[in-house]
Amino acid sequence: MYKRQDVLNYTVFFENDPAFATAHAQVVDIRIDMPDARLLDEFKLGTYTFANRSFEMPNEPNFYSLRLDCRDSLDIYVDVLAGMDVEKNQTFWHFSSIDPESGHAPWEVDRGMLPVNDSTHVGEGFVTFRLKPYEEMVTGDTISFFANILFDSNDTLQTNRWCNRIDAEAPVS
Repeated sequence: MYKRQDVLNYTVFFENDPAFATAHAQVVDIRIDMPDARLLDEFKLGTYTFANRSFEMPNEPNFYSLRLDCRDSLDIYVDVLAGMDVEKNQTFWHFSSIDPESGHAPWEVDRGMLPVNDSTHVGEGFVTFRLKPYEEMVTGDTISFFANILFDSNDTLQTNRWCNRIDAEAPVS
């Protein structure tokens, strides 16, 4: 159980699984439908990783946009867009591979932001975020959601559902 004033930390893991993947993922899109819009009031973005590289988001923003220069390891740029969509009551992370010469997605299947996974874990990544329960939550209320992850133009994959139960009041003895 979590107290109403606790900050809840979440991590969404993703993998370009060699059992299914035959090419680098050039686009990875992660979306979470929030069960209540009030959860977005205290939503903050955190660390993200992919292809054995880790990145911090300074000052835990609720919106983030950056072009990463990954030419040294992946021979591409990676555009990162993350934040919350208050109209859809959704949080999102969108990673796009950009060919430095053309300014468009690479045409080669072996160039992208997330290689097929191997024993070095190069095909794995994660995003983190945090939020706080809202004031109106009472003991027994839950915060429950799952992430939808899209690799390129494949079918959307759904993560396991995560559920936290809230303990809003101090214990009585």
